[in-house]
Amino acid sequence: MDELLKDTLQAEESPAPELNEKILSKIEFSQKKKHNMAHFPKRFVVAASFVFMILVLGGTVLQDEVKAMMEKLFGPITESYVYGGKEQKEQAEEEVCKVGETITRQGLSVTLEEVLVDAKKVAYCVKVHSDERWGMPLTYANIVSHVYVNGQELYDTPSYTSWTADDHTQVSVGEVALNSDMIIEGDVELDIRVAAVCTTPATSDHWNFKTIVNVDKANSHTTRDLTTTTMKLTTGDVLTVHKVVCTSTDCKVYMTFVPKKRNCREINLHLDGEDNLGERVSEDSVSAKKVAGKNEYEVVMSFSGGFAANVKKLRLAPYWMDLERHKYKRIGEEFTVILK
Repeated sequence: MDELLKDTLQAEESPAPELNEKILSKIEFSQKKKHNMAHFPKRFVVAASFVFMILVLGGTVLQDEVKAMMEKLFGPITESYVYGGKEQKEQAEEEVCKVGETITRQGLSVTLEEVLVDAKKVAYCVKVHSDERWGMPLTYANIVSHVYVNGQELYDTPSYTSWTADDHTQVSVGEVALNSDMIIEGDVELDIRVAAVCTTPATSDHWNFKTIVNVDKANSHTTRDLTTTTMKLTTGDVLTVHKVVCTSTDCKVYMTFVPKKRNCREINLHLDGEDNLGERVSEDSVSAKKVAGKNEYEVVMSFSGGFAANVKKLRLAPYWMDLERHKYKRIGEEFTVILK
């Protein structure tokens, strides 16, 4: 593995296909959740541990080099979203539209690298390059952008994951949810308008990008369970699951929560369970929005990273955070999600 990485990091061009396969197989090996280490020869254990250290430890030059090399195989959107192996990454990459358009204003070059549009969201990668090195007084934290699909602005506020590519370049992968009534298919006109780059002081201008994205591949990879399930929780609250939508990059559960007490200050709901392969699944983000004029909340729970194609069923149960004991307590019966 040492020689494999050495050859990769010395290469100026993209790795050869044979080398790509070796690297991906090593990484997939290190990412498997269930395996008995005692069954493997010592040299394989050492190699897997070394790969794990490279992928997990932050702030090292070696990690940055490996990340850059992996992005030559799969773009930043796929690398940011998909936690699984090569097959899952390849499926997501089929949905990504490469753009590569650059607009320069006020000394800042903004590049729309790639976009992905699926049944629930728009994801897009933006690179910001400055001739000046990032740092005081020219600091950078994020961008401000507005997204339009077929001429209609998306109501959701984009969120971003950002990192430094080099002293002059910052990378952001943004995500914004589609409007609830939006159904898309075929060719979609995507308009991404970057209105500001958060330098110090802020640089406001307009870097506007338009591109056409075909969403048929993403739609073919999307699975849903539209079964409505209502349950009364042991807390006296009522939880209704309206739908579950899984794409190549994530899975979201859409629910309504009616608390027993009015003016509920915090929603500590959590979903946990396992898939049909026996692997544990647990949501990693929750958003809750109060319905105007009602003692009711719209709740969306997200399982990030995407599921493998052979995950067809989820068995989940609701939990609530016990703030005194600092752990989750199960508050409802299990329910089954069939993805089809």
